[in-house]
Amino acid sequence: MDDSPRLIPKTRKELILENLDWFSLPVRIAELVENVLDGKIREQSLVCCHSACDVCNATIRSCVRKVQRELEDLGQSI
Repeated sequence: MDDSPRLIPKTRKELILENLDWFSLPVRIAELVENVLDGKIREQSLVCCHSACDVCNATIRSCVRKVQRELEDLGQSI
């Protein structure tokens, strides 16, 4: 992977999709991540319930936090 700076920064959607892939989460979770970032869903509600879900809320929460950090690093608003 090329680590040189990009001429055009990644979009919010690109960051979300890239991080979903990094956390091995399905693309269908992108809307949920966007809703958390937009404040429509409380981040605190994403906790592991230990019921062996196919997609763990704790993993989604980690993904959301990583996207938030990357957006802040790029100077983009959440």
